[in-house]
Amino acid sequence: ANPPTAFFLGETELEEAGAAGYRLQEELHDNLAKNIYTEYFQKHGKTNGTIVAGRAMLGRGTNDVHSALLFVDPATRNAVPCRVLGLLDACYPNAVKVGAIAAAASDAPGRSMVLGGRWGGLRNGGVVGLLLPGYADSSLGLCGCEPFGPLWEVFESDVSAGASMIRKIADPGSRDVDPDGRRVSVPAGEALVAEARTANVSEDAKDIWLGIPRLSMRLAKGQASGLGEWALFRGSRVTPEGSFMLEGGGPGAEGVGTVAGKMGRPITRMQGFRSTVDQGALGRMQMAYQMERLTNRHSSEASAPEVRRPWLTLVFGGGEGPRQSITEERLYGGVFLGSGVLGAPGIAMAEIPDEDSVRDWSRDGPPPQRETQVHRQAVGLLMLY
Repeated sequence: ANPPTAFFLGETELEEAGAAGYRLQEELHDNLAKNIYTEYFQKHGKTNGTIVAGRAMLGRGTNDVHSALLFVDPATRNAVPCRVLGLLDACYPNAVKVGAIAAAASDAPGRSMVLGGRWGGLRNGGVVGLLLPGYADSSLGLCGCEPFGPLWEVFESDVSAGASMIRKIADPGSRDVDPDGRRVSVPAGEALVAEARTANVSEDAKDIWLGIPRLSMRLAKGQASGLGEWALFRGSRVTPEGSFMLEGGGPGAEGVGTVAGKMGRPITRMQGFRSTVDQGALGRMQMAYQMERLTNRHSSEASAPEVRRPWLTLVFGGGEGPRQSITEERLYGGVFLGSGVLGAPGIAMAEIPDEDSVRDWSRDGPPPQRETQVHRQAVGLLMLY
């Protein structure tokens, strides 16, 4: 097996991969395409040049990487991490990926990431990662937060670049209607602050987290609860007209909410969340993961010896809630606390070596992996085997 390899991907590297992919695509219009057998080629009859170029840039093929550690520079432009995660998911679809957004260094802003090696040095504006040949499982879930107030219906929002605000909302349970029989909307900031006051939550917008649905209610039923349903964003301030502004790039930068009428679907629902202390969250996640792994193992027709234990378990926390909830760091091989967590929601399991197999790959094929996403007020467990 190839040894682990470190990499850095920023805007320049993404542009280079895209340009190299385009050139490769042009060159492969003839029979040369048959020389590069990728899963994409087998399914679609052509080669995705960007994926091939990305693997060449990273120096690893799809079967060389089974897990990855990722760290995002907090100074990175909002859309860059999502583009990097999308490229990594395309290049290594069956690798389990977990990481975090590093907390900004107050004494050295813009100098939070360092890449070692011959071509290493200080890095900013991208993602530093480690591609690993070993197998791993992950478990991600919300931690240190709980909902308050109703599930609001969003009437008007603006998630275009630099805006990220919710303007008008309404309580679906309200019977207030206007003379035309339509439900009455209210300024989002004023309604959230009033609801926070009722729930004994701080009325400061920065103490209110907004949950935006990642999927429609119908599609969310097939996803992991918590992270699979909600993307959390911290409030920034209430504008003079009563709108609720979100911190950072907001949902639009991460592809969660889109501008109505342009692409995708607009934000239609939202939920208020507040930070809490939940010291039992990691224990519950570990127990759920162990039960899932045992269930998958026993459902396999092949008999296997006693379940192996991971040689290293790492914890990643993102947000105020996890920082307050993770108190016993000595129970784990390492704990990394930042402003966000990267990974697939719920439990993601990679291929396990033959001596501890949970599936017949020749019959079932590789396990489907969920999209690697950015999560806040969440924790992630990475079990390395």
